[in-house]
Amino acid sequence: GTEPRTARVVEIARSYLSSIRDVCERPRRMLVRQRELVPVGKIQELDETCLRDLIRRPGRTIPEKAGSRQELLGITRRETVDTAENRVIRDFIRLCQYRAVAYKREYPQPTPLHAKVQAVVDLRRNCERWDASAPISAASKLVGLPKSNYVLEKDRRYHALWNQYQLLRKEEDMVDKVWPWARRLWADFVRSLFVGFLSAQSTSAVASWHLAGTLPAYVRPEHSFGTFVPALSIS
Repeated sequence: GTEPRTARVVEIARSYLSSIRDVCERPRRMLVRQRELVPVGKIQELDETCLRDLIRRPGRTIPEKAGSRQELLGITRRETVDTAENRVIRDFIRLCQYRAVAYKREYPQPTPLHAKVQAVVDLRRNCERWDASAPISAASKLVGLPKSNYVLEKDRRYHALWNQYQLLRKEEDMVDKVWPWARRLWADFVRSLFVGFLSAQSTSAVASWHLAGTLPAYVRPEHSFGTFVPALSIS
């Protein structure tokens, strides 16, 4: 059969699968501060909000204000993977899945699959699994355009994937730009076909109708954004 093309998703499947696995299973974490009810003996930090809450509580002493459960509002810290860089990586593995499906659709080969296609299929399966159950799945969905940060630029594990993600996004942007050109070319073809049909019918001896006037249409020597026959040139 035809040799499958070496697309970007193939390079990612061949060279970056282990790197993706490493980041998805061991994503970078950060500590975030939060307020919650804490046993009195374990409170280590208070802020203004915690102090205001303490003042409003009924009672004169700390044990009285802590109530029956002996808890007060305090500052705690917890680990989270919901960071900007992990949201980017999660969007990257989702984009890998989408591109892998599109690539596989180009080559509906019977078993056994070509090595390139098989690598892309394996990439999609792994990305689906990591997106659903790996630690990085706790990162929320990326909103808006991805932005670079210190980790994506300086962290060795993240930087390589960030570069591949940017290349994939550029390809997606190029594909998006092709569709308007395709629509313009199709409209141009229909206009040309319609004008040719009307012109042939109007000069036919057996035609049951004739144009009352001329059919002012012209063709540009060079296209303008994919269009050779300007729409306004046709009556």
